Amino acid sequence: MTLTHRRAPAGGDGASLRRRDFLRGTGVAALGACVPRPREPAGPTGPTGPASVPTGAAARWPPFSAGVTIDAASGVNVVWPDDMVERLNAARVVVDLAHGAQRTIHDGIAASKAPALISHTGCRALSDLPRCTPDAELRMLADKGGVAGMIFWPYLRTDTQPMAIDLIRHIEHAIQVAGEDHVGLGSDTSVAPVDRAGTFEHDNRAMVADMVDQGIFARGRPADLYMFLPDLNVADRYERIGALLSARGHSDARIAKILGGNFARVLREGWG
Repeated sequence: MTLTHRRAPAGGDGASLRRRDFLRGTGVAALGACVPRPREPAGPTGPTGPASVPTGAAARWPPFSAGVTIDAASGVNVVWPDDMVERLNAARVVVDLAHGAQRTIHDGIAASKAPALISHTGCRALSDLPRCTPDAELRMLADKGGVAGMIFWPYLRTDTQPMAIDLIRHIEHAIQVAGEDHVGLGSDTSVAPVDRAGTFEHDNRAMVADMVDQGIFARGRPADLYMFLPDLNVADRYERIGALLSARGHSDARIAKILGGNFARVLREGWG
């Protein structure tokens, strides 16, 4: 669940806190910050680079603990209460930093007293895109006990369609950087295989073209880019991922952590 903010008044957004309390009361136990449009990650940099960020007051970037992000589409300062992360920790709501820019992720990890998540991301060392996380923040997340979930989206590559082997490479790089206790899977896709019948291919091309126009994907990516890994578009994809990791020498214990054990640990610790 993400808590989305727009045009919040300087000094805090009481409505955001009320929404947090309401959602927690209904059983929501993990929250993340995002801006209203998918054009750029929450924070001061996005696919179009620092030049896209407003100048002047909107460009002054306080730490995450001060609760400020930038709506890159409108140039509006979006302000959280100063103690939002502390309040989320106190309410035993797990902080999810997916969709954050590098500074947002860095400061979110620093502000949280409990292990945080980057629920769906990739490794920027392998794919230099804003939705992927740099090594420094992966290590920082691990040092605080958190977990990064490797995404199945085209962010795993900067050029062609990612496949299962690209996911494996990101998993293995994250293990090397952060350790096997801090890596998981964050597919950001449906559990069931995607049905590519009917108008799917036409509709998918239209969606990819729109995402390119928005700057989410660079021009030159395949027109039929899929938001899933084609060779894992099967019901038993997680068994196949486990088999791929096993064939590359990863132990059963490590694979169990990656397939869900690490996320379960963070949620247990966060929820108490």
